[in-house]
Amino acid sequence: MTSSWEALRKEARRLENDVDAKLVAYAKLGHSNSAPKPGADGLTWRKTSGENTPVAEEAAAHNGPASEHASIELEQLLVRLSETVEAMSRVVSASPSATASMRH
Repeated sequence: MTSSWEALRKEARRLENDVDAKLVAYAKLGHSNSAPKPGADGLTWRKTSGENTPVAEEAAAHNGPASEHASIELEQLLVRLSETVEAMSRVVSASPSATASMRH
């Protein structure tokens, strides 16, 4: 029982770390999507000290498909994490010798 518990615990921690990393990447995609869009001349402008200053020569590519892909990956990770937590719960329920740390 302990070896299956430990394997499940390690898997849950790995999945939690993967979810955290995906959330950071997803937030960065959202941030880049909210960046200023280019004007009709293809330049992005920022108002500084009363003047308009070009920020970049071209606009960044739209991240729609990348954002959707990241969202799907995040959902899949959350499903796997949920399944792992449920498996951990079954191990604890089936074991009369479950420790206090296993129950939390």
